[in-house]
Amino acid sequence: MELLARIALVRAELRLPAALIASYLGAVHQLELSAGAIVGALHRVAVAGSAFQTQVQTAIRASPRVQADETGLRQEGCMATGGASAPTVSGCTCMEAGPKRGWTRSWAVGRARRQTRSPGC
Repeated sequence: MELLARIALVRAELRLPAALIASYLGAVHQLELSAGAIVGALHRVAVAGSAFQTQVQTAIRASPRVQADETGLRQEGCMATGGASAPTVSGCTCMEAGPKRGWTRSWAVGRARRQTRSPGC
């Protein structure tokens, strides 16, 4: 479990691709893992955290007040954003977007739609 947490932390905080995470684990921890094994581990972490993510989304929607926030970050030379806004009559809108994936997801609506990309991204 500690290995999964370390892989997820390195991916989330340092934004390293799977091949570099595998290289880091080999150099620092003497572990030989393929990039595919790293991707599989990240999928396991995502599945394990999905119930908690649903609980947070439900709590946000049920809350009478939510602090609005939109955070931008640069990933592979392109801007990505994520944020949450206060509940409205139609419900809370929590969105995440990623240029690498090319999509935007609205949790309140629960459907995916294409994201407009910047030139060169």
